[in-house]
Amino acid sequence: MAILSIGTALTDDVESGLHLTEIVNPALPQGAMITLVVKAAESQVKLETGRNFEQTVFVDEAYDIAPNTTDLLLSDRPVVSIESIEEVIGRDDAGIVTVRVIPASQYVVNKATGIVSKLSGSFISGKQALLVSWTAGYTPAEIEGSANNEIKVLKQLCLSIAQNWYTKRDKGVGDFTTMSAPGESASFNFDFTPDEIRMINQLRI
Repeated sequence: MAILSIGTALTDDVESGLHLTEIVNPALPQGAMITLVVKAAESQVKLETGRNFEQTVFVDEAYDIAPNTTDLLLSDRPVVSIESIEEVIGRDDAGIVTVRVIPASQYVVNKATGIVSKLSGSFISGKQALLVSWTAGYTPAEIEGSANNEIKVLKQLCLSIAQNWYTKRDKGVGDFTTMSAPGESASFNFDFTPDEIRMINQLRI
């Protein structure tokens, strides 16, 4: 059973890492708390790294472009595909834009880094000068199957954060939220270890 919304099957790892003797059951108070902790860890990782990780479709995402820019860093990675890159060449008083499509033959994409490079000349400059429609991230199957080292680091990080939170709570170290009912929403404070900070930095854009 997958715990994380990104589809990462961490149930067995969580049970082992927390030294639990019973299967995590989200319908019970203990299982509901663990589920929330792991999901909160995932959300915190996304916030800290500025990434979604699971596959996401962006439509007409606007980018501010400085003069003489030849390389565009997209807001997420890895890039799965780019549907279109459009230059905004006009904007009327109502905010309706006139665009010109940049042919795919005029740029190359480094899918791993999320960098789009113009093959000749530079991108048009200005505020919200480029509109990019594209897809980024990993499929649930890739995440669940640990398709590459980055996904392995992601899963290790989420598990480590959850483990450390649970261990400190179990020992009564720090301030922790107590749940009173299965599925109740709660906020969690995570104190990252040096290893977790290293992994977060490794996953950042």
